[in-house]
Amino acid sequence: MRVIARTGLSWSGSLEEGGVFGIRKRYHRASLPQWLSKGGHLSSRFFGPDAWGPLAAAWLAFWAGHEDVVLWVRTDDASPEPMPVSLFFRSGDDLRPADREALARVRGRVLDGGAGVGSLALILQERGVPVVAAEIVPEGVAIMKERGVREVIGAPLEALQSRGAFDTILLLMNGTALAGTLGGFSTFLDTLDGLLAPGGQILVDSTDLLGGETWPESTGSSGQAGRGLEDSYPGELHYQMEFRGERGAPFPQLFLDPGTLSRLAGEMGWQVEVVWAGQGGEYLACLTREEPTEPVA
Repeated sequence: MRVIARTGLSWSGSLEEGGVFGIRKRYHRASLPQWLSKGGHLSSRFFGPDAWGPLAAAWLAFWAGHEDVVLWVRTDDASPEPMPVSLFFRSGDDLRPADREALARVRGRVLDGGAGVGSLALILQERGVPVVAAEIVPEGVAIMKERGVREVIGAPLEALQSRGAFDTILLLMNGTALAGTLGGFSTFLDTLDGLLAPGGQILVDSTDLLGGETWPESTGSSGQAGRGLEDSYPGELHYQMEFRGERGAPFPQLFLDPGTLSRLAGEMGWQVEVVWAGQGGEYLACLTREEPTEPVA
């Protein structure tokens, strides 16, 4: 089995410096488990109680007053990295730059997808913005309700079709991860399209793990740096979480570079604009539907 260099994630550094999603080189195996190539949504297919158990326990521990607890995260074959659980409970002064930019851009009725423990939903709620917080981890749903988030849904995004249209869908803390895999991105985007009101927008953040390079678009394309389609997409990783000795099952984690995001979304009729870019490849993108042009008489 071939070993290649691939970028991983480190949570060292301050939030202001982009340290939560700081990038450093790692080495791990190129091939991923077979379930990574099956497509589908992370929220409904790959991320179940066996995977989220440590995360849920960490949230509960923090909410119970243990504010210094850390969650350990493994990326493929890399060594575990400590992630401060306080990140999920961040408030105004602790927001990441991407958070601030996204919150400044929301309009209309907002869906906070993968809301975690409701930190961003609470900020929007305090600003008078109508917001629905969706989360599939039951412990997160319970904590959000205790924190005062008024409209909380404990269901995956694909189950929200009957909830009405949203003007903004907010997907932060690497929102592209909810697609699960590169192959599942188009299905995921279709789901989001069904939740958007006419003229609505999707605000999603991710990290460019390609270092500004491009990825092959079709069979026969070699891309840059000699990469071909036989190589796994560098942003298609899998994570495994651990808390106080409890280790969860691995699950997919998709990071999309801006070029691949623009290409995949553009093929489905979306316009993509990078509205903020930070250190280490972090960026925030706004996706909107291309308006049909009127035929020339």
